[in-house]
Amino acid sequence: MKLLENSAQRIVFGLGMREKSFLERLLSFYPLRPEGPAVLTRGGVGDASLGEATELLGEALKQQRESLSEWIRARLQGGPGLTQQGGTWRLCLEGADADRLLRVLNELRVNAWVRLGSPENLDDPSLASAPGKAPLVAIMMLAGEFEVALLRAMEAGSAGEC
Repeated sequence: MKLLENSAQRIVFGLGMREKSFLERLLSFYPLRPEGPAVLTRGGVGDASLGEATELLGEALKQQRESLSEWIRARLQGGPGLTQQGGTWRLCLEGADADRLLRVLNELRVNAWVRLGSPENLDDPSLASAPGKAPLVAIMMLAGEFEVALLRAMEAGSAGEC
């Protein structure tokens, strides 16, 4: 993924066919949710207000996932955000698109990690070789790679602003 343009208005990456395929496949897993509902605490729940807050959190997360899923469909799946130009592909992120993509990638990465059981040692070979876990490891690692590239571009763009 090569950074082609970085301005206050937009970030443009050039992608090879393999990178474009990886990105599309990765985005097809969104929303990847952890098993079970979102919780506000790890401890026991006895407080009614905590139950209400957890319910509100779940609803807010559901609305955010729906909004981001719609954005992916409209902007990146056959939309103007990912287009072919010659032998390469251009990923064009305008306005808040970079933040949206970053949220999607981060959610994919973190939720894959949670579904793996939140392992401390990500280099454990049993993670990548276990049939049920290997796809989650791939999602986590690939989302992380795209996140790093996007964060570097966003950081470089903000370094020139006052």
